[in-house]
Amino acid sequence: MRTLRLALSELHAATTTELVVDRAREHLTLHVPDVVDDIETSKIEAAEVSGNILRLEGVEAGARVVVAGRVPYSPRVHGLSRWVDPVDGLAYVVASGALGGAARFVAAEDGPDDRMATTIAVSGGGGTTVATGDPVESPGAGPRRFMSRIPLAGHQLGLAAGPWRSITDGPVRLLARQSLAYGDDFSALVDDSRRAHAWMAAWFAGSPLGGTAYTQVLLPDPPWLAMEHPGCVLVSERLLEVRDDVDRARRVAVLAHEVAHQWLGNLVSPRCWSDVGVFEGLAELLGQLACEALLGPAGAAYLERRRTAGPLAVLPSPADARTAGLAEVAGPVQHAELFRAARDKLGGAIFRARLRALCRARAGSTASAEEVWAALGLAARTPVAVDLPMVMDPEGRRGRARRWDAMGELDPATAVRRVRATFRASRPGPGRVRDALAVVHDPRTPPAVTAALGAEVAPLLGPSLSPSGGHG
Repeated sequence: MRTLRLALSELHAATTTELVVDRAREHLTLHVPDVVDDIETSKIEAAEVSGNILRLEGVEAGARVVVAGRVPYSPRVHGLSRWVDPVDGLAYVVASGALGGAARFVAAEDGPDDRMATTIAVSGGGGTTVATGDPVESPGAGPRRFMSRIPLAGHQLGLAAGPWRSITDGPVRLLARQSLAYGDDFSALVDDSRRAHAWMAAWFAGSPLGGTAYTQVLLPDPPWLAMEHPGCVLVSERLLEVRDDVDRARRVAVLAHEVAHQWLGNLVSPRCWSDVGVFEGLAELLGQLACEALLGPAGAAYLERRRTAGPLAVLPSPADARTAGLAEVAGPVQHAELFRAARDKLGGAIFRARLRALCRARAGSTASAEEVWAALGLAARTPVAVDLPMVMDPEGRRGRARRWDAMGELDPATAVRRVRATFRASRPGPGRVRDALAVVHDPRTPPAVTAALGAEVAPLLGPSLSPSGGHG
């Protein structure tokens, strides 16, 4: 059982995580906030903090751990962030446990399978607060509390607090900053969200969380288009901008992708980080199918472009994609094509029935990639992948790669966005690829930059170079 208490202030957040361990363990390792003020334990032989790692030894069933600390706000939506709208001076706080963000504000295990019953209590922030879980009546002016209906993992935790404007259409609720002008673009986004939610609920034959409201929070400058959390989906304001059919189809596919994650990714989640690809692939496929069904021929141009992708990049050791760029590196489009082939083989009705059965059988728990494929009655498949060729030129690298090195000073999610933009803006040619590969293989390169550049370079190399053994 996990209880997370957050006290939001202007400069930082005070955070307290209380964990009750369900089973005995010889060792237990937790990521904790950078600034820890106090640690309490019971039924634990030894506890040692090193940096932001808490190592526990001799953990009994029912052991209790309380970690209290302070969390500085991140400059972008990674972990816990606070921003002030320059238009009217109003402040908003957003938390996201995804892409390694959980380690910044909650004591949690390093893995996607740390699911447990979770209660979140929030004080401060003002206005409206939404979080993963159902709101619980709080006496008087106490903290706003949210309790999960299913066990949650640290990376699934999400929160938004502030003077949001709220718009509701059926089960879909949209929160936006006060200064954002309400117009036809708002109405269109809400309508697309409602239609995507209805299509997905019909596909899965019901709500994943028994009627919990589906809330989307519009943010002005996140490094991604959307990020799912159970019942609290963070969405970029860029999805308000629709100039043509391609933009509209992208919006519908992205919104439907995030709705699909409420079942495949939240209700049932990956057991290991290496299992993320199958969940991203299934959400990607369902987003494409929803786009096809809702927009018809108007979505064809976008979907044709979206389905054209190169092989997966096999990143060099010790590269670790857990903290940034995880979705892209996991290969949503490549995995989606494998599941599309599986659907064609089984037939749409059987494919849907077997995924529904998986969600019922594994609700509130995890599944490995092999178990997902087994639920479909098929042998596991992995996309074509390439090992990135080794290119190291330390002397030349100092000049050519400096533009990417500096991005390691940013939070990981922002580094992903900027490094991809920098690579795409570079002059095409072998020099661009050579420089990028040198950065990828340099052990000093931050994992976020390694992951982002690897995803950019792989399609330019093709599956014929250094195959890793994966198959399509």
